[in-house]
Amino acid sequence: MARSQSCYSRAFGLQKLTFCIAMLTTLPVLAQPAGPDTGIEPEKVLASEPDTANGRFEAALLMVKLARPELGKHYIAEILAMDLTDAELFALRDKHGTATFLSLVNVEGLNPEASQLLKSLTDAVSRQTSAPDYISKVLPKLAGTARERAEALTELRAVGPYAVPPMLQAIENETISRDVLIFNLARMGEDAVPPVIGALSSPSNKIRTAASEVLGWLGAKEDIIWLYHSAFDPQQPQGVRDTARQAIARIRYDDPQLAIRVNSYGVASLMIGESIKHLSGQHQWELRYEDMKLIPVWTWNAEQATVVETKATRQHASVHFAERLAREAAEINPTNEDAPIVVLAAKMVRDVEAVGWNQSVPVGPGSAHDLAVVAGSDVCNQILALAIDNNLPAAALNAVSALSLNGSRSLISGTTRNPEIVEALDFPQPRVQFAAAVTILQWEPQKPFKGARRVVEVLIRAIQGNSKPDGVVIDPNVQRGSKTANLFSELGFETSIATTGMDGFQIAAAKGDIELAVLHPNTIRWGLTQTIENLRADARTRNLPLVIYGPPSLRTRYATIQNRFQNVVYVNESISSADIHRELQPVLVQLSPPPQTQEQRTIQLREAAYWLRWIATSSDPSVFHLAEHQEALMQATGNPTVADDALIALGAIAVPTVQQRFLDLTDSPNTEPKLRKRAALQLAFHIQRFGVLLTPAELDRLKVLASGDNDPELQTALSSILGSLKSGPKAIRKLILDAPAPSGPVAKPAAE
Repeated sequence: MARSQSCYSRAFGLQKLTFCIAMLTTLPVLAQPAGPDTGIEPEKVLASEPDTANGRFEAALLMVKLARPELGKHYIAEILAMDLTDAELFALRDKHGTATFLSLVNVEGLNPEASQLLKSLTDAVSRQTSAPDYISKVLPKLAGTARERAEALTELRAVGPYAVPPMLQAIENETISRDVLIFNLARMGEDAVPPVIGALSSPSNKIRTAASEVLGWLGAKEDIIWLYHSAFDPQQPQGVRDTARQAIARIRYDDPQLAIRVNSYGVASLMIGESIKHLSGQHQWELRYEDMKLIPVWTWNAEQATVVETKATRQHASVHFAERLAREAAEINPTNEDAPIVVLAAKMVRDVEAVGWNQSVPVGPGSAHDLAVVAGSDVCNQILALAIDNNLPAAALNAVSALSLNGSRSLISGTTRNPEIVEALDFPQPRVQFAAAVTILQWEPQKPFKGARRVVEVLIRAIQGNSKPDGVVIDPNVQRGSKTANLFSELGFETSIATTGMDGFQIAAAKGDIELAVLHPNTIRWGLTQTIENLRADARTRNLPLVIYGPPSLRTRYATIQNRFQNVVYVNESISSADIHRELQPVLVQLSPPPQTQEQRTIQLREAAYWLRWIATSSDPSVFHLAEHQEALMQATGNPTVADDALIALGAIAVPTVQQRFLDLTDSPNTEPKLRKRAALQLAFHIQRFGVLLTPAELDRLKVLASGDNDPELQTALSSILGSLKSGPKAIRKLILDAPAPSGPVAKPAAE
């Protein structure tokens, strides 16, 4: 390969010299500012125009550096017009690297040509790797002449990681010398590392031994963790363990002879810690994955007897690696109690992510949920504690759901510490808070407990919600902030406005169900960075998606903030909500969990109302207290979806304002008739339970209303109120005798 590159360089040496001289003579021209793409063929600026694919590619790269993207686009178009063969495309890739092709796609002004060139390269790789007999024809050359060996290695490198699976098959089947295959796998470079890591999970001792040896040559220190299982699992054969330890020593000390220094102390705990980092999104991805949106995850496929690739999002890849690491840690140290908990937590996250957050927690045979139910409440509590400590909403939601089936009120009584289910009431994700509150209510607590107040607060917050997610706009300019709020309202957010970072933080933290914060770059008291730091430091707002909304000219200045904090995106100011949606939607889609759907919000609203009603009618009044939330419940009576339940919940609060609210609703002609009747019945019930709390003037108003011409059902309800007033004997006598006397008996039916 080195000789081939040398020949290649000499072949183009003269052309490069001419190219550089031409550049020096034309620099004044190239220094001109980039102009708009007019569709007209750009001027020729080189003294000698390149006529080879490589020459044109290098010219395109230089034009990008000189801020002349229209010229770069021109040279890429010429490359496309050459209709390069797969071999010619591979030659370009080998010389400049795949990352260069990717970088051109991201340069403004080079598309669609740059994207078309990248697609041509991708298609070429796909064609080559999909040919069933391609690698099988290449591998025998590895044992041929020096020229054949060099050509074979070049072709394998061109195929990249997809050459590894058939090479592993050849090792297993012994069709080619094992030493030759391992030697050439080690020469393939970084591309071979991910599939080799996947091969370490093979059931074949030969494959695991070979994979360990290759990784010892190619791996970096961060890859050592994948060798621990082969090195220290007591079930592994001695040969596999020895090879893996030598590989670790080669990476760590650059000397396999120092394998004696390699020991298993703390290995299982280290693997569990890295597993949790994967689950919580704290894993620092290796440089090989830096420019990848989708991570290539290689796993062992029993049918094909080799590794296969699955492209996964970083989050889904992390869940897979988390479970694998935790399982391997459990096998290395069978007495470790944390490993199975982390395994089950990873399975819970996987289940939720697989079906999507717009669905309920998956249940049924084979689900992590049902496995947790069978495992018992102690296991569920351990998973919930892990989820709370590491902010794992999917695992927390799953564990809480399982606890609703295998837990009991004993988990919240008779303990000095704060139970996990009570701590879940303060989880950063409102869905988990709500699920925890409902689980506690399903246990029907009979004694007061620490956290009971939070149960009601969570329900009240839910009943105050609506079908739209809430957001907050932070902008010192009120007029501009109002315009921004209107734009985001068009996107479906009920948006509050704050003029300072401190006020915006307080709104987001207090409401607890804010699902988007929009910050202007000129945010004051606190400044932008300090506001973001405080939002990320508080458990209630740690995962809140943040949008920096400002002029396009400022975007690059805030790139470091986006890199430093998760879930932060810069969106250009616009007069169109459609433009904002175009930039924002890809970010929202990647969030886990994403904002609740309208249907989910409606269901939660109704469920919250039901449980507030249950508290008012069925729970021990010493456990849950509704009185301090009467204002929120009164407001909820104006929402037709939950008005009935809100009225009944209000009926448990013994204050005059509740009876006044019932009377106001009963006496409101604009209120729906059914709700007027329900309010009247609740007023009667409230008077029977707590006595008359209305003023004399309000009682007179009630009597006037009852004497009017009302709907029959409403009149009956009003009569029940009058009956509940317990008038004296004289008043009752007068009430009865004042009723109209009949004009005669009931007439005999004609049929009789």
